Amino acid sequence: MVQLDKFAKTPTPFGVEYTEFHAGLLFPPVYSHFLQLAGSDEFWALEAAENVSEAVALIPASILNTLLDEPSKAFELFLPVALRNQVFFKVAAHSLLSKVSLTKEILPREFEAFSKRFRKVDSHAEEAEVTFLLLWDALLRAQPNGFELANYVKEKHLLPQALSLLFFNLLGPSKIGNVTSLKAYFDADPILTTRGISSITHLSAWVLQNLMRTLPYTVRWWWADLTKQRDKAHVERITKQFLSSKLAAEELTKVKWDEAGDTVTVNSHPGCSELIARYKIEETSVTLKITLPLNHPLGPVAVNVSDKKLHARISQLLNTRSHSLAAGLRLWKESLDTVYKDADECAICFFILHHQSKQLPKLGCKTCKKKFHAACLVRAQLCSSIFTPSRQNCQKRN
Repeated sequence: MVQLDKFAKTPTPFGVEYTEFHAGLLFPPVYSHFLQLAGSDEFWALEAAENVSEAVALIPASILNTLLDEPSKAFELFLPVALRNQVFFKVAAHSLLSKVSLTKEILPREFEAFSKRFRKVDSHAEEAEVTFLLLWDALLRAQPNGFELANYVKEKHLLPQALSLLFFNLLGPSKIGNVTSLKAYFDADPILTTRGISSITHLSAWVLQNLMRTLPYTVRWWWADLTKQRDKAHVERITKQFLSSKLAAEELTKVKWDEAGDTVTVNSHPGCSELIARYKIEETSVTLKITLPLNHPLGPVAVNVSDKKLHARISQLLNTRSHSLAAGLRLWKESLDTVYKDADECAICFFILHHQSKQLPKLGCKTCKKKFHAACLVRAQLCSSIFTPSRQNCQKRN
């Protein structure tokens, strides 16, 4: 079945036929047999389970989700399998859990319970650590919405436990020795098959990278709360050396503004970790320049806004309320939409934003109730042909 699956992934008519028809007939009995073997401790069952685990790990996500009566029961069903001592059970459970589509409503309570139980396990039990890492990776893969996952792990206080284990134990100074030796682990995926896995250090680096990629801003809040400077320095050293430039480039590349006819244009420059967004309003625009820090995602995002009065507000949006750069930009756009939606135009220049100061018209005439830009009033006072006619009418009514 392994060879058949490899052949089916080739761009051939048989590959399409296999995915759409044959796989739907082959995998249901394999899946059923796997669950039966996973619940048995008989010697003959373990012998057979190794081969069946290799086959069931190949099940397409579309077929798996049809076999599950309730996706919310996936962790309840496969977690006991992942807790088995045999590595083929752990890897097969990881593969199955990674393919389950989870939503906000069905984020697993079982994962939270397992995390609490893991705290009581001997920290040197490699088997428990491997299970913990595989389950975290499965959760990151199964939950496509980073915002919902960020809220989940923050609410349940799950992230500090995972990051502390990764940075201070599995990738701690006493375990890794020469830090430069980690580069190969971050650059290549580990071997992860039912026949065996790479070293736990390689697996740890892989999971850490996926975690920081999926939950960058949640990781930042954890790092900011660390009290020991030595711990903060160790985390920053690993992050800057192996992850920051890669994750920053990925984060900037993911920001695509493709809504047709929208008021926002975005240009990213991954080489210098910089992004420039422009919000167009009438004949002018508000420009937002975002620069990711050298220790991304640990440090705060640097923000420069052409409208200086919006600086603090936009900086707070991007650094405390968003789970990603793309999400932060959408909050920025929504914020500006709210600000400019019902704004009055200037009675002198007839624009909402002043073309130079980028300010709204805030000075008003008590008689006619019209609004003016401060800069426009100053200019109008210097040019009586523009200013006097409109103001004389108001003065006469007074």
